[in-house]
Amino acid sequence: YSPVDRRIYDWKYGRSARIATRVIAISECTRRDLISDFNIPEEKIDVVYQGVDPVFTLPVDTAARTEIRRRYDLPQRYILAVGTVQPRKNLLQAVKALPALPSDVILVVVGARKGPYAREVNETIARLRLADRVRFLEGIPFSDLPALYACAEFSSYTSFYEGFGLPVVESLSVGTPVIAAKGSCLEEAGGRGAVYVDPADVDNYIDEATRILDNAYTRKKLSDDGRRHVRRFSAENFAKATMAAYNKAIIDFCL
Repeated sequence: YSPVDRRIYDWKYGRSARIATRVIAISECTRRDLISDFNIPEEKIDVVYQGVDPVFTLPVDTAARTEIRRRYDLPQRYILAVGTVQPRKNLLQAVKALPALPSDVILVVVGARKGPYAREVNETIARLRLADRVRFLEGIPFSDLPALYACAEFSSYTSFYEGFGLPVVESLSVGTPVIAAKGSCLEEAGGRGAVYVDPADVDNYIDEATRILDNAYTRKKLSDDGRRHVRRFSAENFAKATMAAYNKAIIDFCL
């Protein structure tokens, strides 16, 4: 964001949070940011986790997996990265790690790409001679995402910063483990279904990726732990927590 945009957003969101009766934060990380950046009293902030789209709670059967591989010409083993190709999402970490991973594993990126960072990613792919191991998918139907996640060895989501990290929950919901980054909200989103790396440390990423790729037991345990963890992100829990926040606002206003 430009300096002008940052000033506008700081003023707009800071003022909104200060004058509101109550504030809903989408993670504990966001709650801490509201307290430290805008001096919002802790007691007026409610953390309400987002619910995952119901499509991710449905089983992905063998037929769906076979069709998604055929439609996008996917190999047996791939890493999936879902998100816009921009600096904050840190796609370069996975790209730079790829040469150290087994040669039959490719990186599949789902998300729009434009601007200087996308050009840097393309230049890095060319420099490392990875043209045949990195595939970009843009404009795919949302309904294809569950099967794309389900067929992946793991998902990669090592953003330098996030407010929640919904792709982590989407991946875990279909049973696919995640490599995520330390330092923002992603530990909340992933729980024990993900492993966490320093987003600036490529060797750290290589170590964790190798551990997941080489060990079926590790993948299975992460998958099972992840499915248990994401139960808290149901639409029902989201609705109940949101209603509770509104009830608190009414009570606070009446007092």
